[in-house]
Amino acid sequence: VNNYRHLGPYGLIALGADAKPSVPALIVLLNDKNPDLRYAAVFALRSLGPVAGDAVPSLIKCLKDPEFTVRSDAILGLGEIHQDPERVIPVLVKLLDEPQNPQYSERIRWYAMWSLSHFGALAKPAVPSLLRLLDDAHESIRHDATDALKAIDPEAAAKAGVK
Repeated sequence: VNNYRHLGPYGLIALGADAKPSVPALIVLLNDKNPDLRYAAVFALRSLGPVAGDAVPSLIKCLKDPEFTVRSDAILGLGEIHQDPERVIPVLVKLLDEPQNPQYSERIRWYAMWSLSHFGALAKPAVPSLLRLLDDAHESIRHDATDALKAIDPEAAAKAGVK
């Protein structure tokens, strides 16, 4: 039974927007004890994009999941689903500013920047954090902050000397 539950969400991806009726069942799987099933559900929701908009509150809760793969795909999913910017953008900005598990902080910040970029100009509240990240110790974070800043606020990027 678990194998079918694990594979089921992946099959939904091929259906695209026609898989919208499955979103409530995928949301239920986000609370499963099995981390592989939680990941499969997050991945499927993320892959469904905007039709999975009802999952946004549950994906935000997944940011506290003990499994890194679930947390990271939830962050990416918030960008790919691209819904409820008033709720999602502050959550993503917080990920840029809060200290995370040092083992994953660089990746978590990258995922948050990538997702914020999907919101374009709506993500302007992230600009102060992105400007701070231009001076980050990690070269990859500086590079990613540059890309996100250009996507979100080209004028602020130009003022900061970002090319």
